[in-house]
Amino acid sequence: MAKKMKKEKMEMSCVSPANDEKWKAEGDFRTLKEAEIIKGDKERLKKALKVGKEESKAIESLEELKEYTNKKYGAEAEMEEEDDE
Repeated sequence: MAKKMKKEKMEMSCVSPANDEKWKAEGDFRTLKEAEIIKGDKERLKKALKVGKEESKAIESLEELKEYTNKKYGAEAEMEEEDDE
């Protein structure tokens, strides 16, 4: 049991704000490189933009549903939604 706790402590000590920021920056850089590749591939870009448009419509529909629900049921609906989280 003591060995397990000691091992967990060592693993946790490796996570620092500096390491986390570096990890995020590396991920962001990979994302930017991938975006440049996609921008250079017309067909891939077209498909990605289509998916983005579809997702935007879905989000808009959810927002409209939320507005409708709030108008119909008032604050009760919002409170139940927060309880689910």
